[in-house]
Amino acid sequence: MKQDRILLVDDEGIVLETMGDDLREAGFDVIEAKNGVDGLRYFKERKFDLVISDLMMDGMDGFGVLRGIKKISPETPVIIITGYPSSKAAREALLLGASDIVVKPSKMEDIFSTVRRHIESSRNK
Repeated sequence: MKQDRILLVDDEGIVLETMGDDLREAGFDVIEAKNGVDGLRYFKERKFDLVISDLMMDGMDGFGVLRGIKKISPETPVIIITGYPSSKAAREALLLGASDIVVKPSKMEDIFSTVRRHIESSRNK
């Protein structure tokens, strides 16, 4: 059975490592990008079932990642994670096409549930 492939974009190494490992243990194929520019490059090179991107990053932020991915593949679900929740940022991300906003820290089970729900939803479209 094919593993669902997730692109994880975050400029914090510890987040990439821990969340990436947790997602792999849950059965996902995870490719990690340490910044938005690398994330978009990986997205152009490979097929992903879902993208998880941090919102606040140096250089290209999560809004830039979201815009780039939606321009390339509007149907790919993108989950934005942020430690700085605000209704304005969440509203902007959703207007740009984000599938969901997750506030960190979050329980990994909640993240797994959100990921699975959006992957299933995109398959049924």
